[in-house]
Amino acid sequence: MSKAVLALDFDGVLHPAGDAVFVDFSRPAWELSIQLRTQGRFVWLEQLREALEGTNVHVLVHSTWRRRLTDATMRELLGPEVGSRLIMTDHWIDPQRRRDLSHAGYIYEALSIWQEQVGALESLCVLDDRPELFVSDGELLRLWHPTYIWTSSDRGLNDASVQQILRDWATACHHAERLEATSSSRPVCE
Repeated sequence: MSKAVLALDFDGVLHPAGDAVFVDFSRPAWELSIQLRTQGRFVWLEQLREALEGTNVHVLVHSTWRRRLTDATMRELLGPEVGSRLIMTDHWIDPQRRRDLSHAGYIYEALSIWQEQVGALESLCVLDDRPELFVSDGELLRLWHPTYIWTSSDRGLNDASVQQILRDWATACHHAERLEATSSSRPVCE
């Protein structure tokens, strides 16, 4: 099993940030999907799918959307190729705790529990448009030596250079995993 995780934000990554979202989050996922696409949300999901294609990278959503959506709904909204990679945390972290945790705090808590189940995390990449959200407690993640990929809030994954950096990270993790399977050493993707 791959032990590389992409910590994913939505706003400013999968679609431009800054616009208000007018969505009834209580609706079924298929209705939400229509509402979101109509409002120009998740327009760069295909770029994410392409960047991760052919790898075994897992996805942990640290976006504030985690506060309103269940893992099952997020999985459906992300589609089969990306949604199947989702680390499900609903049964580990209760809804109030999900709302209270910062981005870094949520990543730390979710991955600490996940590691207890699958073993040590080998690589972590944080994909976000707001580095300032990681200033005060980003040190929580330092034990995993994360790779940070910062996007422009208005271009997100629509930026070819961001796509390439993400693809390079995911591919390096995939190759490291394959090497580990054929040798006794434990390479770590950077």
